[in-house]
Amino acid sequence: MIGKLRRRFVLINMAIVTVMLCAVLGLVISFTQSRLEQEEIQALREISQDPFGSLTFSGNRTGIPYFALLIQPSGSATILTDGNFDLSDEEWLSSIVTEAYESENQTGVIADYSLRYYKASGFLTQYLIFSDISGQQQILKNLIRNSVIIGLVGFAGFFLISLWLSRVVVKPVEEAWQREHRFIQDASHELKTPLTVILTNAEFLEDDRYEEAEKKKFADNIRTMGGRMKNMVEELLSLERVENGIPEESFAKVCLSERLEENLLVFEPSFYENGHVLQSEVEPDLSVMGAASYLDELIDILLDNANKYAEPDSTIEVSLKKEGSRQVKLEVASAGPEIPAEKRKQLFSRFYRMDEARSTGSGDSFGLGLAIAAGIAQAHKTKIDVTYRDGKNIFSVRFLAI
Repeated sequence: MIGKLRRRFVLINMAIVTVMLCAVLGLVISFTQSRLEQEEIQALREISQDPFGSLTFSGNRTGIPYFALLIQPSGSATILTDGNFDLSDEEWLSSIVTEAYESENQTGVIADYSLRYYKASGFLTQYLIFSDISGQQQILKNLIRNSVIIGLVGFAGFFLISLWLSRVVVKPVEEAWQREHRFIQDASHELKTPLTVILTNAEFLEDDRYEEAEKKKFADNIRTMGGRMKNMVEELLSLERVENGIPEESFAKVCLSERLEENLLVFEPSFYENGHVLQSEVEPDLSVMGAASYLDELIDILLDNANKYAEPDSTIEVSLKKEGSRQVKLEVASAGPEIPAEKRKQLFSRFYRMDEARSTGSGDSFGLGLAIAAGIAQAHKTKIDVTYRDGKNIFSVRFLAI
């Protein structure tokens, strides 16, 4: 699909480039030809204004090679100036005069002899002035040849640029498609296990060989796996809402200090149950512009992540402080091995779990929490930073204070 998209991009781009090159070069040739014709016709018109003056002494005073003929009432032609042309062939001379006078136009071209004629009238007289246009024709031939060469070189250059651009332009689409493909694979994998458990236990429930106590256990397994699938679907829906963007009307002034204190109260029993000690330092009355429910979700995810992955019997440190005059910094630190730098970005990918064995509650973790948190942070025009200090992995978010 990506290859097809790239080919289509190159094809459309080259079609546009071809039309533009043809149009530009065609206009250059057309304008050049028109300008040369107009300049020559103007020169012939100037010559016709003085048929008896310097015209009889020079055949190129306007800068173009020409010769002039006086047409007698009898129809015979008298040479006024030959302009160094060989006019000794009377038959040839008669043929070009006849062709010029048979034309209804005042000026025109005799293509067989590369001549342009101009008809002028005086008192009881008529004149024919001929100019050699072979130089013009050569100029136009050279221009056309050069235009073709420029066009071909330009086409080749734009083709190479289009190939490069197709990679650059299609790359975000390719990455999105790969993420979507990976997402479907990961979601299918996550759903496969609970679905298998549910189907297997449902079959056991219908089997009369099992006692009621065993069937109750099968029913409990179905309930557990169903609840797990429900949690996963809810997280997927939450992730979808965040990635689609938080509505502007959801943003308002939020006291982040109060939101953090409330969430810490909720998590204290869970910390205690997992053998963790909570140490918090929250400055009062720190407010930010944000969506309250989404900020709660962000805080919950960071606290839950620390609770799951902190070393047993360790201290979880949570702080909210004003940093500088315009920022509020939220930090959640938990003891444990350092997260490698190359894996820190992957933490915020969907379904990514660096080490399930370290999670005290890995059965309920789908690797979506930090992806949701990163989306919420991005919607608030910030990001989650991960650092390591004093044996602790520290997740920090900076908000604009108001």
